[in-house]
Amino acid sequence: MHRTSIWHRLAKCYPIWWESVILALVICSFWYAATNYAALPDRVPTHFGIAGLPDGWGAKNPAHVYALSLMSLVFYLGFSGLTLWIAAISDPKTLINRSPKLLETISVEVAEKIRRVTIRGLVAVKGSLVIMFLI
Repeated sequence: MHRTSIWHRLAKCYPIWWESVILALVICSFWYAATNYAALPDRVPTHFGIAGLPDGWGAKNPAHVYALSLMSLVFYLGFSGLTLWIAAISDPKTLINRSPKLLETISVEVAEKIRRVTIRGLVAVKGSLVIMFLI
């Protein structure tokens, strides 16, 4: 079995340029908060109820204004780290949680397909979370 780089494994899973789009959305969330900070009222909503209406208020300060942007960055970095860790593992069978006896029945090709689907799913969740925190 030949060794491939992390980036090659990731490129087989999804177009790598998606990362630049997701990261640009994270940067946009900080940019939008920064450019509109002065125009915000002195009291800003800090919590929203199930209907989407504010039910908690607080003073305008950077912690309240940048909270969603920071959460977006944390999720982006966390999911990116997890994705890189999954891509870095040389034997994809070690990622599958099955008994050793059942794990022997899985071929390396099937394990690679499972890795690809897992990475695609993580990237989709990462992108969805970043978009949700941006809106």
